[in-house]
Amino acid sequence: MPRTGTRRGRRLAAAAFACGVLAPGPARGQAAAPTPAVTAYPIRFATHAAPGEGSSPRDVDLVVGVVVGGEARAYPVNLLWGESAHTVNDDLGQTPIAVALCPLAGVAAAFERRHGKETLELGHVSEVRLDTLVLYDARTRSRWGLLTGEAFEGPLSGQRLGRLPSLFTTWGRWKALHPATTVYLAPEEAARGFELDDARIRRIVLAGSGPPRRGDWVLGIEGRASSAAFLLRGLARDRVANDVFEGRPIAVFLTSDLTTALAWSRKVGGRTLTFRADGDRMLDAETGSSWDAVTGRALSGSLAGRTLSAVPATTGFWHAWKAHHPDTRVVGLPPE
Repeated sequence: MPRTGTRRGRRLAAAAFACGVLAPGPARGQAAAPTPAVTAYPIRFATHAAPGEGSSPRDVDLVVGVVVGGEARAYPVNLLWGESAHTVNDDLGQTPIAVALCPLAGVAAAFERRHGKETLELGHVSEVRLDTLVLYDARTRSRWGLLTGEAFEGPLSGQRLGRLPSLFTTWGRWKALHPATTVYLAPEEAARGFELDDARIRRIVLAGSGPPRRGDWVLGIEGRASSAAFLLRGLARDRVANDVFEGRPIAVFLTSDLTTALAWSRKVGGRTLTFRADGDRMLDAETGSSWDAVTGRALSGSLAGRTLSAVPATTGFWHAWKAHHPDTRVVGLPPE
């Protein structure tokens, strides 16, 4: 598929800024990427600290949370926002990983950097493809799509990076889930003053009406033969969607502050459950058990101690999901 070049990418970024998400351009003192040449930004490596050491995010700030080998780390979205800062290489749970954010697509992802017998070093370039950030690896200069993790150009074309589970949520919620978490530090990026917090995400979720539009926030699920996009403004009232995806009963949950969306399997021990929201818990109609909707664990009732299976999902803007999945099914549309 054809690439979307740098100039068009900037026009798309301006459109996203009109939705209240992107900064209007490089921060003061930050040079814009050359036009029309494509810039490969330098490879970045992470430093991190425990909460309270260095500069921690505010509880309302958005982070990308990752757990590997029992070790948790949060990557503040505000530190991944700068033009050259979207991708960072790290080691977590004795595993080499990379975390990347595309502000244009609203998509964040974590990948394992071990690929075959080598460990890749990942960065990004100053162009987008299918409305989403393009990554590159330092050795082969292959180009990789952020949303898919698949190389589309270069010696590694057709190969995929191993995707790691991650959670797009607030720092306050992540700390509560993982008290021993560490946090990514980037003082030079913190000084730029980018801010994406819970209030802005709520405005994004609640904006718009009618059919899906460019600035809509969705949770996307990709299967073997199809995909689905859950329109989160359509979930804002009930906050749970019970659905069947490729024959698998699933539930999509949106937290009460409208910042965090997750997908779970509804099958437990051979039984299919039907959920409704109760604060940041879910109640199933079949047993009345109460479930922590963020961890998937039943806290009370006859199923207490059981845990739902997570369904891999991606949150981001409708336009990016649609560009990758033109035939996607939409859930949460308003009634006609």
